[in-house]
Amino acid sequence: MFISAIFKGLRVGKTLKDAVSEAYDATLGLLHAWLVRTGIKAGMIGLPSREHFLQSIGETEDTAKEHGEGFIEAADTLCMAISSLYSDVKMPVSDFKIGWN
Repeated sequence: MFISAIFKGLRVGKTLKDAVSEAYDATLGLLHAWLVRTGIKAGMIGLPSREHFLQSIGETEDTAKEHGEGFIEAADTLCMAISSLYSDVKMPVSDFKIGWN
């Protein structure tokens, strides 16, 4: 779901940093404790530009749209199938809060 969410963000023209950050918050960030989330967000500072990322994977804007759509569709189908296998399982969610109470 995380990688698919990144490609969905890129599909609508977001920068790589914004696409990764939003995808992380909506997926893996829900499972990670505050300390892990903070470290990962700090690491996102080093992400390349959208253009450099596409170039590094051998894509252009046009080919990324074509290949990205197929990837998103396949990833979503796979994620739905996996989710249905675990529909009765309560997945862990970080409940760590910072406070001095």
